Amino acid sequence: MKTPVCEICLKSGILCRSCEDKVKGGSVSETEVKVAGLLLKLSEEKKIPKDVSLKRVLESPKMVVIVCGKGDTAKFIGAGGHTVKRLEKEISKRIMIVEESSDMKEFISNLVKPARVVSTSTVYKDGEEVMKVVVSKGGQRISSDDFNSLMNILYGKSAEIAGE
Repeated sequence: MKTPVCEICLKSGILCRSCEDKVKGGSVSETEVKVAGLLLKLSEEKKIPKDVSLKRVLESPKMVVIVCGKGDTAKFIGAGGHTVKRLEKEISKRIMIVEESSDMKEFISNLVKPARVVSTSTVYKDGEEVMKVVVSKGGQRISSDDFNSLMNILYGKSAEIAGE
């Protein structure tokens, strides 16, 4: 399994200089290290295939979003959601698995599935630029607070999500 932290560090629980520099520099979070370690353990138990990629782990107030490589979403979720349930138990937060995308609109679409993005626009509130995303009714899995937090982390933008 490919992760932002080397496998030896994840197995030993002690970070090498390179991985420690990533954490201190902010390119890898403590939550990413913890999730990567749990996922590595699951891959060794054959609950997750070894050919998957963990790209990023994002933490918002109420949830953790695992960004995986293209085509890896189902592999990370596991049969019957086994992997997600186990991670939720270990982390004590809701887990969402989202496929990576270099295109912001495609990533947002992946983030709000099974709802679909109806429109995106830029609005101005108190002199601040805010991205407003309107999604179809039903199936929205993410709160407005979590969505805004994730957009700030990923793109440095304030954002709102609303239903049709």
